[in-house]
Amino acid sequence: MQQEVVLAIAGRTIAAAVLGAAIGMQRELVHRPAGLRTHMLVSIAACAFAEASGAMPADRVVAGVATGVGFLGAGAIVRQGLTASGLTTAASIWVAAAVGAGAGVGTVAALTAAFVVTAVAVIVLGIPDWKVAALVRAEQRVQVIVRFDTNETTAEEIREQLARDFTNVRVVASLCFERSGQTLESSVSYDLGVPVGCDPWERLAVLGQRAGIFRIDVA
Repeated sequence: MQQEVVLAIAGRTIAAAVLGAAIGMQRELVHRPAGLRTHMLVSIAACAFAEASGAMPADRVVAGVATGVGFLGAGAIVRQGLTASGLTTAASIWVAAAVGAGAGVGTVAALTAAFVVTAVAVIVLGIPDWKVAALVRAEQRVQVIVRFDTNETTAEEIREQLARDFTNVRVVASLCFERSGQTLESSVSYDLGVPVGCDPWERLAVLGQRAGIFRIDVA
């Protein structure tokens, strides 16, 4: 009997590790900070907490795991100006914890459903938003933040170059000015219309080669 219990625990832990790694693999392939090992460890930890809970109600264990992993996921979110990156990674960490907890508790149906839906969301649907939107409407709106040297170029000159490659270009906001030695840097947010079939990244790369452009962030 003791051997059967050990084998059952080992099987659930291995299942949590494999499924967590599978979710983390996609994050690893797109070079995110939290990758295969992070998701695997989160899933194993959640499974271990569920296994060690003993007679404690499963809902209390799951609530504790969800709270703890929420703080871990928050650490994966980075804000730059008006944009925030790492949201998908934070969500996938949370799902990895849910999958691990499901394995530990032994809810096979919920575990399988969570993994399959997550795999579809992060792998099959891993398509840029602008491409998805292009399927349902003629134009996709994209917001970019351009950081530049005010001694080399101006916000209006950048807008004019963007207007040659995109449609309905408008300045959303001038975010900040920052002096670095003799250089006065500025960040300006632009709203762009991307025509159907247009690859915005190639055109933004051309803008990035312009003198005085330091970086371009896509919201």
